[in-house]
Amino acid sequence: MLNVFMLDDRNGYSKHIQDALEDIGEYKLLKFNRIKGLYNNIVTSRPQVIFMPSGKAVSPSARRILSDFPFIPVIAYGEFARNVKKSNSKIHKLLTAGYAGCIAVETLLNKESLVFGVKNIIWRGLAKPELWEKEYSIARAETRNKVYRGVLAASLTFLILVITGFIAKDKVSITENLSPVIYSVPYLNLSSLALSRNSLWTSDWQTQNIYKHSLGRNLEIERVYPFPDMRFSALVLADGYIWTLDPWQKKIRKHNLDKKLSIVKEFQTPGTNPTGLAYDGKYLISSDNAQGKLYIHKLDDKLTVLKEYSLPADNPIGIYADGKYTWIADAMTNKIYCCYIDDFDLAVKNIFIPPDYEGMKFSSISGDSEYLWLASEKDSKIYKYPKKLLESVE
Repeated sequence: MLNVFMLDDRNGYSKHIQDALEDIGEYKLLKFNRIKGLYNNIVTSRPQVIFMPSGKAVSPSARRILSDFPFIPVIAYGEFARNVKKSNSKIHKLLTAGYAGCIAVETLLNKESLVFGVKNIIWRGLAKPELWEKEYSIARAETRNKVYRGVLAASLTFLILVITGFIAKDKVSITENLSPVIYSVPYLNLSSLALSRNSLWTSDWQTQNIYKHSLGRNLEIERVYPFPDMRFSALVLADGYIWTLDPWQKKIRKHNLDKKLSIVKEFQTPGTNPTGLAYDGKYLISSDNAQGKLYIHKLDDKLTVLKEYSLPADNPIGIYADGKYTWIADAMTNKIYCCYIDDFDLAVKNIFIPPDYEGMKFSSISGDSEYLWLASEKDSKIYKYPKKLLESVE
């Protein structure tokens, strides 16, 4: 049974947290109207997480909770300020003071992101039932308090749930975001995705369309490109063109970035069951499931294969290259392999399994310097996942 403490707010934001808790599992929620009552019940009820409205977060009583129970993640929620600059400043001060996270209004309204974040707070927190008494005993020793606050801050870095997109009043974007963002797409067979500077490109193998989404708040579709005789499992932007992979016809195609994505040239894939495409800034990279190979292609008129490497994944469904590492998504295990390539070998640096992604079934992967973008055909969803949250499992 999950124990959750919540200090109620006057704006109705707490109901969004309650809705999220319904999707997590069996829980017991204790709501309080006064901080004193909440504080007095902590030792007897042993909560795993405490939600504190932003208006009360800087009060002396709230600071006392942070000081006396440094192992319990305390999350501030609500509207921090109407001005973006002031809101960011307040969030920074709260995190510095010891709050595990700050959930602003926009995140509260995104139920999927909120559920994901709360689950991970519980998963990563130090206030688990089997650890509670031990952690409390240590916390009571004032000499250990600073150590605990440092440990909590390090282990819960990813719990900083900052607003995604726009503050309602100011319409100004906030770029810092350490929580996963989840988008639903209006098509059912999401098979690939690729990032460009201002757009996210995706495809649906069943509708045989390529979709261009704006990288705005809701990934709005800007344009649809039909290809009735083709089905794509991978897309990538490279050398001023968009490249597609058609595993049914075993073709890699080079398209102009015009109104029709007109085909410039097509190439036969080197393997019999191609799955992924990537671009590392110099070479095009493809993967093949049947051969278990990663191919490095020169961008010439033959798409010449310069080298090939054995893949570490059992079922590589997508690849992404950031210029330093090549990331390989395995659809069978939901593992993400971070690899580096030298002249003789493809070596695994780390293996990751994003928390709470069991059964998601990756269908594609892309990314940028800060995020991995993961596609799930099973759920018709796109997950924007901060690289900072990744923890190696092997």
